[in-house]
Amino acid sequence: MNNTNIPESTTAGPDDTRGGQIRIESSLLSRAKQDEAEAIQTMFRQFIPVDEELLFAEYLGVQGLWWVGRHSFACLTNRRICSMMVGPWGEVVYQDGLLEHHNSGIVYQPGLLGLYVVCILYILLALVFTLGIGLILFPYIVQWYYRVHKCGLVWAIREGVSVYLFTNRNRLTHANNLYRLASAQHDRRLAELPRSLLA
Repeated sequence: MNNTNIPESTTAGPDDTRGGQIRIESSLLSRAKQDEAEAIQTMFRQFIPVDEELLFAEYLGVQGLWWVGRHSFACLTNRRICSMMVGPWGEVVYQDGLLEHHNSGIVYQPGLLGLYVVCILYILLALVFTLGIGLILFPYIVQWYYRVHKCGLVWAIREGVSVYLFTNRNRLTHANNLYRLASAQHDRRLAELPRSLLA
């Protein structure tokens, strides 16, 4: 299981042993945030062995406010499930877990009660303190709430760090699709391996 938090530096290929740091080029990140599959696969190929088949690679959204948030990406290969968070100023957090060591999972979607409470409080404060002018910012309150209260998946890995995949609420169906694909691939992976390796 890898759990790295590495600052920005030069791009390294899968067989690059020259040293240095991991770097996600801004043009590559920009394409990946548009959910371009080739760009997302290029980002994950820095960590995944070349002989592994990529079955899923998607952009899941941003955690936190857009200009300072961390962009969330997910990948599934025939052997592992991976997540990558790319933040401002070169922050990269990569996690993965081998499918044969997965033992439980969680899909989380926050309820709407908290959103309703925040919206009602904002409307009351806007009416009292700004004489209603502050209501023009109301749509941004909803966006802010969902940037802070994320949906997502957690894959618990035996004797390892769980793999966290944060997603925007409007992309939760994509994350749920990944969960189903990973569960099916987990079963295929277990069938491929000798029982002695699974004990």
